[in-house]
Amino acid sequence: MPGQTVPYSSAVLGLETHRISETVFGYQEADLSFRATTTNFLDKILKALNAEAHPIIRWRVGLGAAANVQWLPWQMHYVLQYSAKFEGIGPAAGHYIKLFCRDMTEYYDGYSLTRAHRGTISTIVRKLATENGFSDTVIEDTQGEAVWIQSFEGDFEFIRSRLLPRARSTRGRGNYYMFVRDNVLHFHTVEYQTAIKEFNYYASPATRLEAYDIIQAKVGDGSAGTRIVYYDPYRGESKEVSSDPNKAIRLSNSMPRMDQWMELYRNICEHRISTRDEEAGCQALAQNAYEAARSESFQLKLQTSKTFFIRPGELMRLTIDPNAENSSTWSGLYLVAAAQHMVEKGELNSVYVLQRGEQRTARASANNMAAYGVDTLQAEQNAPGYDINVREAQSSTLAKGAGKAATGGAFLTVQDRSAALKPRQ
Repeated sequence: MPGQTVPYSSAVLGLETHRISETVFGYQEADLSFRATTTNFLDKILKALNAEAHPIIRWRVGLGAAANVQWLPWQMHYVLQYSAKFEGIGPAAGHYIKLFCRDMTEYYDGYSLTRAHRGTISTIVRKLATENGFSDTVIEDTQGEAVWIQSFEGDFEFIRSRLLPRARSTRGRGNYYMFVRDNVLHFHTVEYQTAIKEFNYYASPATRLEAYDIIQAKVGDGSAGTRIVYYDPYRGESKEVSSDPNKAIRLSNSMPRMDQWMELYRNICEHRISTRDEEAGCQALAQNAYEAARSESFQLKLQTSKTFFIRPGELMRLTIDPNAENSSTWSGLYLVAAAQHMVEKGELNSVYVLQRGEQRTARASANNMAAYGVDTLQAEQNAPGYDINVREAQSSTLAKGAGKAATGGAFLTVQDRSAALKPRQ
C-alpha cells in the first residue's frame, strides 16, 4: 500500500493458476489468481490501491523444496485490471480474484508528451529511464547524434516506435531489444548483456519441441533484404540505401541466400525534412529492419515442466541429438525471445520461443559425414554476417551489468563493465 505496510494472513488466501509471460519485444505480463476466504482483501486492499490511482504489486516465484527454494527477484508490476467473483456464504464468503498486470513501462506510458530530444539514442534512453525511475539499466552505447521529436507519445512508446528501429551500436551492430527483466531496463543488442544456457533436449524434462521455418513468410518484413528510398526536400535529392547481410549477427552458419535476389527486397519510403546527413540514419533503419526479420526466420517452441526459468534475452545452446548417428540442423545457439510460464497447484510448465536466422550444417567432407546423414555446407548457402563472441557473451552478466539478480536468497548488485571487479562483502 502507498506509504504503509498492510499485514494480511496467508491462511485466508489460496493460490490458483498463474500465467507469467516474458518477452524481449514488449511488456512483461502476469495473470495472478487466488481465492480469499474473506471479503477484506477486495474491500480493504484492492479498493484502496485503485483509490491511489497507481495500483502497484510486487510478486515473485520460487522453485524447489521448502528448505532450498530458488527465488526469482521481486517483480514490480502495474495492475491494469482485476476481477473478483463472489463465492461462498456466511463466515467463509470471499472472492475468486484475478489480477492482470504488466511491467512498469506500461504505467509510464499511461501519459503522453510532446518534446524534442537531442543526442545519441543511448543517451536519450538513459535520460528517459532515469526520469521514469529505473535505477538499474543495461544500455548499450549507440553512434550518431540527431534531434528526435516525441509527438503525443509515452516515453517508452516513443523509444519503441522511433529510436529502437534506428539504433546502431558503436561497433556498427543493430537489432536492439528493449524490455524489462527483474525491474531492470534493457536496451541493447543480443550479445551485449546475456547468459548462455546449455539444454540437452533428450536428457531433460522437456515434453514437446516444434520447429518452424518462416523465412519465406518474413520476406514482407525484410528477411531477404531491405531498401530505404528517401527524399530530402532541402537538397532536392532522392537517395536509396540497402541493408548489408555481412553486418548482421549470426547464430549458426547456413541459410537460403535470398539477399541475392533484389526483387525480394522490402522497399520502405522515407521522407526526410532535416538538413543533417541522413544516409547513416537511413542505413541503420534499413539494417535493423533486415536483421529483425532475419533473426525470426527459424523458430523452435520448446515445452518443459518442472524446469527453473530460462529468461528472455538469454542465449540457449540447444542439443537435439537422440543418438550418436544423428545430428540435427536445428541444434545450436538460439535467442530466448519469449517465455510463458503456468504455475498451477504447485506445478510449473513453461513454453519458450527460441529464434535465430540460420541453421547449423557441418563443415566437413561428404564422405566423412555420410554415415551421419548430414549434408555438407554449400558455398551458396553460407550465411553472411559475424559470429557472436561466445566467451564475451558468457562473461557479460558480470562485465556489463544486469541490475539485481537472485541466487541462494541473496540479492547481488552486478558491477559496471568499465570498473575493476570488486570482491563480494
